[in-house]
Amino acid sequence: MISFHTRLLIPALFLSGLVQAQFSSTSNIVGFTTVPIEGNPTGTRLNLNSLSLTTNIDYQSTATGLGTNTIIDITGSWAEDAFNGSNGVYYLEIVTSGGSAAGAGVGTTYRISDTSIGPATITLNDNLAAGISLPLTYRVRKYWTLASVFGANNSAGLQGGTNSSADQVLLWNGSRHQTFYYQTSGIGGTGWRQTGDQSTDAGSTLIEPTAGVVIKRGQSSTLNVIISGALKTGQTVVTVSQGYNYVGNPFGAGMTLASSGLYTGDSATGIAEGTDAASSDQVQLWNGSTYTTYYYNSTAGGWRSSTDATTNAGTTSIPYGSSFIVRRLGSTSFSWKMPQHPSSL
Repeated sequence: MISFHTRLLIPALFLSGLVQAQFSSTSNIVGFTTVPIEGNPTGTRLNLNSLSLTTNIDYQSTATGLGTNTIIDITGSWAEDAFNGSNGVYYLEIVTSGGSAAGAGVGTTYRISDTSIGPATITLNDNLAAGISLPLTYRVRKYWTLASVFGANNSAGLQGGTNSSADQVLLWNGSRHQTFYYQTSGIGGTGWRQTGDQSTDAGSTLIEPTAGVVIKRGQSSTLNVIISGALKTGQTVVTVSQGYNYVGNPFGAGMTLASSGLYTGDSATGIAEGTDAASSDQVQLWNGSTYTTYYYNSTAGGWRSSTDATTNAGTTSIPYGSSFIVRRLGSTSFSWKMPQHPSSL
């Protein structure tokens, strides 16, 4: 079982439940978390983790105009190309839309392709979600990368070596896992590499905010990786497409199947229910050695496991620091609106 520990640098605000949304560059709730990567004395072990902290907020403000794929902010005080190019890869998150924290598109994120100052405009790789409107607040963060999470020189201490001897970090690209490892010698030199490419530095590989980070550890000992960052607040939107979706819990708190927001009663906005696991969309949770499958039972009107159609499984925990699979049977995707956890933030 994955354990996960978070310490906040401003615990009084967090524990009081009185944190207010401050739209400034100083509204981070920051701290650090310890991610245990468990080993196996007799072989390898899969760890299905999530980072559960974001990078710090680089900019927060209120938009004064919108385009198809642009945010205009006449108060913007950034420099040219501040959030793109040689400065790294950043993303923009919609915090409020139409003046509401529950408005259209709240919690969606977009990779930034350009930042200009005349007028102050942020251009996004993709179009804004339908219905997003002013008044609108947004925040900008830098993406996590392999290097920023585990260290450019593997300061986290994962086992280095070759593709076959090193610990492996697996990231889902929408259709398959891509495998990365820290190479310590040989052809291609030292550094982060992707399987099949010994020479190209992979340290800048992006880790999406809601990514499941699977680590295959070949050592017997548990490694504790410490990550510093900010707590994710507000609604978070994840696109669930046909097939397997590897998702990480992005929050600094656990949630349950019932509180996750995955079931809405409408298969256009949430998982599809059915009479058994085979006819339903599924949530698959890793217990350290195998997956347990859950689904929403249309006959019983509640969450069930594939092996127990009687017991309500709605209180089943999705721990913070963990990742899991959402398996979508239908051909259409939906935008999963993941409520903030804990709700008191």
